[in-house]
Amino acid sequence: THDMRNKLKGILEILHKRSGLHFGMITLRDIDDDSMSICEIYGDGIDRSVRYQPGEGLVGAILDEGCTIVVERIADEPRFLSRLGVYNPDLPFIGSPLAVEQGEVVGILAAQPCDASFLGERARFLEMVANLIAHSVNSVRAMERKQTELVNERDFLKQTLVKNYRFENIIGHSEPMLKVFDIIRQVAKWHTTVLIRGESGTGKEVVANAIHFNSNCASGPFLK
Repeated sequence: THDMRNKLKGILEILHKRSGLHFGMITLRDIDDDSMSICEIYGDGIDRSVRYQPGEGLVGAILDEGCTIVVERIADEPRFLSRLGVYNPDLPFIGSPLAVEQGEVVGILAAQPCDASFLGERARFLEMVANLIAHSVNSVRAMERKQTELVNERDFLKQTLVKNYRFENIIGHSEPMLKVFDIIRQVAKWHTTVLIRGESGTGKEVVANAIHFNSNCASGPFLK
């Protein structure tokens, strides 16, 4: 994700300095409430905490309609809210959706042309850039979802193991077994290698698991 943000920042810099598309802004859609927050914007001293709701202002309209909107002069567009205070009201504005599979809009790429010439060509160019960004964002989000699923599965398995190897879940109430439990409690306090001896089938691995999952190392790997 950090690498993607750096790339997006680089794209906006190229648009601003070499393509005549100034103060480029990329917003990303929040999965939970459909609002959009600013992911990247070219320029210093700009409030990046601004959020846009679906249908709110021109940016919200692009999110709702799912298509590129070209405004020839911002001052003539009543939907333009000018929250960021960086766009010239006498110049045009172009916004393109970041659309992925099945037309799902994950965000918006917007910028202000330096003049009103070649608006159609500039709009098509911005759409192409938006499509490339959308695919990258979608890939990163898919990877993040997979990582979240793996972390959740790992945590579930760890919790299951911890429950399985609590002392109350280990069979044995005789005096020798109670002594074993006491030794496990003592050993589990220390960060040290433990040697467990015994004949095959006596439960060495059960004791090893009990030591690990009742120690401060329980969140780490179990090395037997």
